[in-house]
Amino acid sequence: MNLLSLIFFVFTFSFVEGQNNICDPGWVYNDGMCYWSSYLALEEGEPSKLANWYGAELTCRSMLAELPYINNTFEASFVQSLAGCGPSWLGLVYSSVYTSNMTDGHWVWWKTNEEASIEVLSGDDDNCTSHLPSAAYLADGKIIADYPDSLHPFICVKRSHGRPSANNCSPDTLPIGYLDEDSTCCNINLLNPNSFSPKWFYYNGKCYIYSNQTIDYFAAQLNCQENNMHLTSIHNQTDNQIVGINSMCGPSWIGLENINPAELCHPDGWAWEDFSGNSLEGSYTNNWFKNNTGQPSCDQPYQNGYIVPFPVSANANAYYWLSYPTYAEIPFICAHNL
Repeated sequence: MNLLSLIFFVFTFSFVEGQNNICDPGWVYNDGMCYWSSYLALEEGEPSKLANWYGAELTCRSMLAELPYINNTFEASFVQSLAGCGPSWLGLVYSSVYTSNMTDGHWVWWKTNEEASIEVLSGDDDNCTSHLPSAAYLADGKIIADYPDSLHPFICVKRSHGRPSANNCSPDTLPIGYLDEDSTCCNINLLNPNSFSPKWFYYNGKCYIYSNQTIDYFAAQLNCQENNMHLTSIHNQTDNQIVGINSMCGPSWIGLENINPAELCHPDGWAWEDFSGNSLEGSYTNNWFKNNTGQPSCDQPYQNGYIVPFPVSANANAYYWLSYPTYAEIPFICAHNL
């Protein structure tokens, strides 16, 4: 895909029909900013879009955006989830690229030229060429120095066209993404709000919220139901990516239950606990993690499903399902209709 085709794709692609005035189609909202991912904005089966640091920044500039800068841990988790939980370039550069010792300079955010008050870990210097690792990427919650001609996925960010109104909950005006904390659109009276993310994620008429409680499947199911929600269901590839973004780059329970132990490797053997159907033909093929034979890896006699990132996959789908013992304790994602 050349640069002109990529720009055309970005401005014509949308997760849903229609357009709100907060972010452009295909962009995701968070705290007054809109984000675009080279990883998740691809067609199914297409290799992930990689670029060196200069190419990534140039592509972002062509969309009136920049490579991202990080202000807090929530933002770091969000940016990393948009990259399929793999490495992604940041708008962070070393200001003294021609010195022989990296301690002679300092790291600055490219957009503001402000010194970054964060730790940047040294990368592998075994492949050192004629220049220093003067750019940085985000991976596993850490910021790592790398050579700018290395290839990574990337995120672009720009200011939103406004903020969603705290009380205007029309699907035509709500952006895809994390709603501001003062929004009343998704909020319900959570029994234990400290165990959930401070922000709700909105997409296509549904509100999602992540809990970092590590509990078994039935406890997660009950927790959602006590708060008038269900463990989330997934019905297409975009649903899957949206839920994956909400998983904070770790395994999370989803509402997938085995209803027939004899059909562990067939869609008729699985159903969603919110009674939204057991027709999993398309998503079954695409979303179950595949073993080395190319078949869904569902041969373990486990009763429930969770979603987990596999950023090393060449498939644009960064998030896959695996079956898991009911008694295993991991975080979970609840959802409810707006």
